[in-house]
Amino acid sequence: MQFAAMKFSHPFFDKIKELRDKTPYLASNFRVFKGSENVNCPYCDEMGVSSDCHMCFTCAELFQSVFCEYLLRGNECADCSNSTDMNLCYECSGNSEKCHECTYCVNCSGCFRTHFCHTCFNCIDCFGCVELENKKFCIFNKQYTEAEYRKHLAELHKLSPNEVDVYLDKLREKIPMVDLIEYENVDSKLMVYSFLNTRCYDLLWSKENEDCAYLFEGLRCKNTVDGVLTMQTQTCYEFVAGDSVSESAFMIDCSRTHFSYFCNYCADCEYCFGCVGLEFKKYHIFNKQYSPDEYHFHVDKLLKELSDKNVNIADDWYRAWALDVTPGKKAATTKPKVVKKPSKKKE
Repeated sequence: MQFAAMKFSHPFFDKIKELRDKTPYLASNFRVFKGSENVNCPYCDEMGVSSDCHMCFTCAELFQSVFCEYLLRGNECADCSNSTDMNLCYECSGNSEKCHECTYCVNCSGCFRTHFCHTCFNCIDCFGCVELENKKFCIFNKQYTEAEYRKHLAELHKLSPNEVDVYLDKLREKIPMVDLIEYENVDSKLMVYSFLNTRCYDLLWSKENEDCAYLFEGLRCKNTVDGVLTMQTQTCYEFVAGDSVSESAFMIDCSRTHFSYFCNYCADCEYCFGCVGLEFKKYHIFNKQYSPDEYHFHVDKLLKELSDKNVNIADDWYRAWALDVTPGKKAATTKPKVVKKPSKKKE
């Protein structure tokens, strides 16, 4: 069967942006992880499987917490960020993990009741320590008995965070610090604050990914390239904010959507192209329903048209559509230039 090719009065990316601007859609709090059972999470954004949280952002499996961001699996935490598996913690950050009742800790793992510690592992009841492992009852890296520690701790808690930092700065000058930017990555390169990744390249603040490259805040993704705030995506390219998407490219704030391209704020969709704000839809182009045969015919034509024009699809998409929603890029006007090898001129 033959179908008439689609013709637009506006350039391709202008058409998508026009549709986005006139289509109402929910805030990210409901859209990105929609259906993930958030309960009683007012003033939160980009949350999943969380409950009883306030002013938390880009977190998952977080409960009874306030003012947290980029936290995966936490309970009763406050002012924590970029950490995993935290419980009853305050002001912990820097990829801390599996800590309990800790305060002001950075890059710590498996610690219990530690305070103002940096890059400590499996420590219990320590205060102001740096680069310690499997220690108990230490203050500024000095060993004490339990009774002595308890006595000094009561006085130390009277100090302000700024006063403690003065002592910590002196300690850091004496102890060679290893900046914990990556560990337990397998066959991976250029990992920055990224952990438990396999066969990955150039990741920042990312965990548990496989065969991925150029991710920022990627979690449990596979075969994904160029992603920001991505969670459990598989075989995706150019993806900004969302979860559980597969076989898709140039997507923003989508969840559980598959085999789709250039979509924004869509959930539980398949085979959609240039759509905005759809749910439980199939075979849509610019929010219009088509038969499966019509859909594939038009999409093939549109992709061929873009290819024939020899345009940089990723760059045009970024400028026309993704720039204003990419974290940290709202004030920018152009994407940084990528230096490419010049093509040979035809004589």
